[in-house]
Amino acid sequence: MQTIVYQRQPTRFDISGQTVGTDLKKTEKAIADVPAEALLKWATEALESRGFDGVVNTWGIEIYTLDAEYEDPDERSYCVRWINKENGYIEVIGILIHDGIPNLDHGLAIG
Repeated sequence: MQTIVYQRQPTRFDISGQTVGTDLKKTEKAIADVPAEALLKWATEALESRGFDGVVNTWGIEIYTLDAEYEDPDERSYCVRWINKENGYIEVIGILIHDGIPNLDHGLAIG
């Protein structure tokens, strides 16, 4: 299991003023072991409750946040991603925690 904390870079715009996306930069920070384990447990249960029980058992796991600017873990939103050998993934996105305990997610993303 790998944990990553990304820092959003300034938003860029094209010549017509439309955003061209936000780049992400890996930081040296990491997600602590206890919250990471709680996030993994929450996300695994979320997958199982949505009918994906056993699908990702042999896949790699990445837990990440895009909120490096927040030092308090309760202010961050987290994602737990399972990655297969073809680099396809299923992830539980937008997991929020309170007092170190996950209490809400915003669904699944598949890619």
